[in-house]
Amino acid sequence: MTCCCDQRVVWRASEPNMWPHRGQVALTIDDVPRKGTTRDDVLKIMQLLFEHRAKATFFVIFEQLAEVPSDVRRVFMDHVRCHGHEIGLHFSGRWGFAMPVAKLRAAAVEAQSMIQRCYGLRLRYARMPGGFSSPAQVTALEALGLTVANGTAYPFDADLCQCLPARFLGRCAARLSARGGRIAILHDSSKLVSEGSELASFLHTARNGHGLAVVTLEELLERIGATRDAPLVPLGMELRAGGGAQR
Repeated sequence: MTCCCDQRVVWRASEPNMWPHRGQVALTIDDVPRKGTTRDDVLKIMQLLFEHRAKATFFVIFEQLAEVPSDVRRVFMDHVRCHGHEIGLHFSGRWGFAMPVAKLRAAAVEAQSMIQRCYGLRLRYARMPGGFSSPAQVTALEALGLTVANGTAYPFDADLCQCLPARFLGRCAARLSARGGRIAILHDSSKLVSEGSELASFLHTARNGHGLAVVTLEELLERIGATRDAPLVPLGMELRAGGGAQR
């Protein structure tokens, strides 16, 4: 396992004490949309992000994405494309290092092809289940142009923290991000957008409590993002056939 010692795996910005990293946190959300996710669930997630002027990288399990209703999938992907969010590659299971390299490579190639063909997007990042990866797995993913990313602002999987209130988990992730340059990890679960929402708590604490801009992984790691006060496209915009947006 190289969860902690493989230097190719990204845990945070390489220069967390320098601008712009000291004023940013990358929000990553695993397993969206999960099985049972409704259109309203997706809209709640996107509305919260919009209200807090935030962007996110969604680590998607593509087999799971294919199983959700088509209207849920469409709404989710349309909002990702219209509002500057990002899709990353995730896999099912708890122990990523146990996944055979050939199976991993085949799944990654299929996901890359599908996201490009169906949505005109590019996968840049992958996350192994549990954050556990072997050197051979990291090498295989890098050969496909994918960077393996974990994170340090991680309050643990919500399904393993059932006794903790959602707002506590959100605040915990935000406080672990307080110094900036960090990668926060939330999971899609019943706590993400329920009353006392984990996501709302994270966004409020990160932005209002610590003055952090909530950005995608690509914005944090490549410094390509706009400033925290740049305008976002209003909700309700729809895609033109050529990839632009219209009301």
